[in-house]
Amino acid sequence: MAYDIGKEESERIQFMKLVFCIMVVFIHSYTAEVNFADTVVTAEKSPWMGMVQLIVSKVISGCAVPGFFTMSAVLLYRKGFSWRDNVKRKIQTLLVPYFILNTFWIAFFYAASSIKALGIFFSSSLFRVPQWGIKEWLDAYLGITRDPVLYPLWFVRDLFVLNMAARVLKLVIDRIPKIWFVFIMSTLALNIDSGMFFLSTQALAFFSLGYYIVKYGLTFSDLDKVPAAVAAFLYAALAMANYLTIGMAVHTVFCALSDIAGVFFCAWASRYFPGMGCKSKLLWVSKYNFSIYLFHELNLSILRKIWFKMFPADIFLQEASYFLLPLFIIPSCILLSRIMEMAVPGLYRTVTGGRKQ
Repeated sequence: MAYDIGKEESERIQFMKLVFCIMVVFIHSYTAEVNFADTVVTAEKSPWMGMVQLIVSKVISGCAVPGFFTMSAVLLYRKGFSWRDNVKRKIQTLLVPYFILNTFWIAFFYAASSIKALGIFFSSSLFRVPQWGIKEWLDAYLGITRDPVLYPLWFVRDLFVLNMAARVLKLVIDRIPKIWFVFIMSTLALNIDSGMFFLSTQALAFFSLGYYIVKYGLTFSDLDKVPAAVAAFLYAALAMANYLTIGMAVHTVFCALSDIAGVFFCAWASRYFPGMGCKSKLLWVSKYNFSIYLFHELNLSILRKIWFKMFPADIFLQEASYFLLPLFIIPSCILLSRIMEMAVPGLYRTVTGGRKQ
């Protein structure tokens, strides 16, 4: 099976990854409260700001991680692969960064939580390393009963497991494509946990969707034929249904449909990327997608706590932090990546999985 991805399609995928990466940062920028060792600060929000944050972080950005799973599957299945060679590559690109980054933050929290002046910022047992037992250590790395210590790496963990099971998944879909599609999309819509060790329903569903795209040859050119009014209306309608049903039993159905529509809408909207005057700059930034994903979350969390300590009673600044902190964190992650690239290129390549920059 061959699924052709040319230069323009490759650039559109890079652009989509950048958009999804920014969405992930805004997912983690959303917060209802900030926990300190001695108190919990409620993030004050006006009704309109609460609505904006829900729409941006919970509705629009909800397609970000599903989009990453879908594109990862498309890129894997677009041509034949050996299970051994693929797993060997994924150990380098996924598993090594996963353990290095988790270990770094465990060491950081161990050192920081032992400093009295910094203790206020580490209220959760997740960060109190000296008090961990065997269960906490296993969870910190493997995320058996909760996410790994570096929360966003649950995606990396699940993606590695999916790559290990990629050939089996392909065989199942090839044998029973309709049955599997109905089954996996039903579990997604009903929010039924897969019950599989280290694997979420969302991960399995959207990785499967990626193979369906390859199997049935759905391309960017096919999506480009959809009229703009139709694409915008369908996505807007499902996104609105997603938002309006929050808190209702039917919400999981519309959330799943909205996320699926969001992935395809981003792919459709990427048609405008090749004509952008800033295309070359965005492609340069997109080289650091994985770095931003790896480096942003706990830095963002720590920065938010500092921000709320500095401005505990200023509602305007608390609301503004939702936009200001990501605008600071994203360039900071790129700057950190550039410094590491120049100062310790070997370490940087190892931490980011040896990806070509």
